[in-house]
Amino acid sequence: MGDYKINFTGDLEIEVKAINFKDIFDTLAKSFCDIVVDCNYDLNFEKELILNSDIPGIFVDFFNELIYFFETEGFVPKLVSNFKKNENTVIRLKGFKLDFHKNKPKRILKAATYHDLKFKSDYFFYLKIIVDL
Repeated sequence: MGDYKINFTGDLEIEVKAINFKDIFDTLAKSFCDIVVDCNYDLNFEKELILNSDIPGIFVDFFNELIYFFETEGFVPKLVSNFKKNENTVIRLKGFKLDFHKNKPKRILKAATYHDLKFKSDYFFYLKIIVDL
């Protein structure tokens, strides 16, 4: 009988390369959509999110808000339609609502974590974030 090894770490690693902060949030929203569902729906819902966190923790807070919207309302963001940074960060998301009675999510996410969180800004922005499954 042959040998095999199973490594299940119970988390997901997302790496983002972006040109600006809006692009980071937009890319995180797109990755969220791709992770939890097939994203072939009309973008007929909008949500506004106000965050007051420092970098890089704001990205963890943002992703956890996406998880919360999905779990409580079935809202799946696909893109960032507006982004403003003043005293707070205001992000307007466009997406759709998933009917859990008709459609099953591909994956359920528990939470984005601060574990091994990385953020760099050189010629572009780089973010690595870990999400518990």
